Amino acid sequence: MKIDLHCHSQASWDSVSDFGSIIRRCKATGIRVQAITDHNEIWGAQTLQKMTQDDPDLRIIVGEEIYTEDGEIIGLYLQERIPPGLSTLETINRIKAQEGLVLLPHPFDKLKRSHLKSATRESLIDYIDIVEVFNAHISRQHYNQEAQEWA
Repeated sequence: MKIDLHCHSQASWDSVSDFGSIIRRCKATGIRVQAITDHNEIWGAQTLQKMTQDDPDLRIIVGEEIYTEDGEIIGLYLQERIPPGLSTLETINRIKAQEGLVLLPHPFDKLKRSHLKSATRESLIDYIDIVEVFNAHISRQHYNQEAQEWA
């Protein structure tokens, strides 16, 4: 089963992907589970989830890429938006309070200003459920390899 756990929609400041094009891409590439993880928003994911609720071949996970005071983390299976700017631990606690999963995106891409600081990453290792080991928009390919080795 193909699963994509990090994708932005038109609800995110850095994406122009409209909802229909995301659905078509999933169908064309065989993705059966798609997490929509817009920056500091969940309305796009909720909209897509409603649009596909009767589609047996595609499930949408409501997620959010949240900017914390130490960098970005992703919450998956969210019911409510988590505001940006909180401490990383408070953000994680709010994800877990919703019975969500914590995904660490692009953890070693030092050229992304939003990557989680290494000291924070190491101190919160026990709270991280998923580590992104492949990001197509990574600054340098060896950062994906570093993430895989760390995971």
